[in-house]
Amino acid sequence: MQDVIIKHGWYRGDEIINLPCKLNSPIKFGARGWYGNFSAPGQGSRRIHIDDENALEYIGTIKLNGTDEAEETEEQIIERIKERFEIFKYSVTGIASGDIRSLIVAGAPGIGKTETITRTLEDCPNVQFETIRGNIVSSYQLYQTLYDHSQDDKVLVLDDCDNILRDPNGLNILKAALESGDRPRIISYKSQSVMNIGIPTEFEYQGRMIFITNENFQKIIDKDASVLSKHLRALIDRGLYLDLLLHSRRDIYCRVKEMVLDHGLLADAEIDPKHYPHILLWIKDNLDQIRSLSLRTPIHIAEMIRTNEENWRRMAGVFLLRQGK
Repeated sequence: MQDVIIKHGWYRGDEIINLPCKLNSPIKFGARGWYGNFSAPGQGSRRIHIDDENALEYIGTIKLNGTDEAEETEEQIIERIKERFEIFKYSVTGIASGDIRSLIVAGAPGIGKTETITRTLEDCPNVQFETIRGNIVSSYQLYQTLYDHSQDDKVLVLDDCDNILRDPNGLNILKAALESGDRPRIISYKSQSVMNIGIPTEFEYQGRMIFITNENFQKIIDKDASVLSKHLRALIDRGLYLDLLLHSRRDIYCRVKEMVLDHGLLADAEIDPKHYPHILLWIKDNLDQIRSLSLRTPIHIAEMIRTNEENWRRMAGVFLLRQGK
């Protein structure tokens, strides 16, 4: 139960304004709009209809798993995400200008990391950048890619290349390339295989790099003292590491909500905006069961609404939930 103030709602035709009460369960969206079960002093439990999610003012904190740890409200999470993405854009602009020469960006997949980088770099004049997605799986490939982009006017974006973190030689090369500061970054790979294709076994990497990862480096470091955690600690110590703090499903839902309501994520989806709150509520109600939650989730639901406006929830349950419910 959560202490709230109903800023505006209705109960059996009577208007409710600024009523302090307790919310007994999460609010839902039904045939008559948003509603919830509330307990008001001396009135017992009542189903009260409200304007929307913003018709409630939450008082105090919500408890997590019966502990005293305060849970952020959705509004607080969205503000935190906005702040992180603003700093993210500043950092990418720094890469474009050459003021920053390396950056690691961490966050859950499908939340707009690559899109943010691409749009920011495209808005910067005279920047040559290339994005490589998922093709770097060995130290040999990483070495060759860095050599091909070693000039000081090149920006290299490595996306979905987390497999290289499991290659000890690749990690050492990555540490050298992501070194911040002004010291020369000398990359070495003592192998006949690179010489056979005309690449030296050592060169100075003068390019700028953004490494996008789905891994939570700090969580891995805090978990144990494994070889991987030691390498990741070295990466964080050597360069700039930005954690977007988007790892939990609730965080991702709040990012989805922000993008749908404030940034026109579904503007090209060819559905009536009246469906937006229904989509968000379905995602929220099924948060733990959605197979792969990302910014693509509401887009997929919009496709189902276009296909069958009456039965899209049934379709979404089959296509998007783990158990196909």
